[in-house]
Amino acid sequence: MAELTSIPWADATINPIDGCSKISPGCNHCYAEARATRFRLTPYLWTPDHAHDNISVHLERLTKLQRWSPRTIFVCSLSDPFNHAVSVDTQEAIYHAIRANPQHAYIILTKRPERLRSFIDRMQIENPSWFNSNGTLAIGEIWHGISAENQATLDQRWQILAQTPVQNRILSLEPLLGYINITPTIHPLTPLPRPNWIIIGGESGRWARPMVEWWAKSIADYAEAYDIPIMVKQLGGHPDPRSGHKAVLYGKLYDNIPDPLRNWKNTHERNQNNAASS
Repeated sequence: MAELTSIPWADATINPIDGCSKISPGCNHCYAEARATRFRLTPYLWTPDHAHDNISVHLERLTKLQRWSPRTIFVCSLSDPFNHAVSVDTQEAIYHAIRANPQHAYIILTKRPERLRSFIDRMQIENPSWFNSNGTLAIGEIWHGISAENQATLDQRWQILAQTPVQNRILSLEPLLGYINITPTIHPLTPLPRPNWIIIGGESGRWARPMVEWWAKSIADYAEAYDIPIMVKQLGGHPDPRSGHKAVLYGKLYDNIPDPLRNWKNTHERNQNNAASS
């Protein structure tokens, strides 16, 4: 399945993997599980024990990347490519497809950064041409991110992603389920790499747990103070109080997308035209 999307920070999604399993409280009301249940796409509830039964691989969908014009693509929007039930061979095939289609920019989010790190470490041995002289993955415009819902998941997951040799890092705080002290993660003097982009969102849907708006405001204010692009995607609730696809927080719209992604399509097409005319 590859399709256009209403997600405000992507032009399209592509899903070479269907199905997932829950790992932390942020997964409790997973929209992808609700969708899979509604359309009977997976046979069981998304518990860790059923992951191998619920997850299916559809690498043929990746061929659509060749036919698409340049765009920003959310990879595996209905799954986690680093779920314990997803094989390294499947992960490697996804990254081979990304490398073969550098006309796009890619966003990959996970709640399992330890498996992302393990995969990257393995690829440094098996595919050394994927990495630059600094040992950093360099096969295209890829933005890797972790999803975290509270202080505990942020502290655990960001530590791992920050030390994984990738070029661009996203911190996705969605659904935001509690107050987070973001300062140690984004302060200019932090010893670890800082996020290149922060996305915040409340939980939506029938059983949405509330997001206190000042939780988001505190993060957004610190991000702006430390020059990190910030997007507040949605406030959450049912119905979700939005302004279009973006949330207005205390009268302010936070809709920053990093320039490489915001301008990706136009920049890539301009470079192609310049190359063709030279």
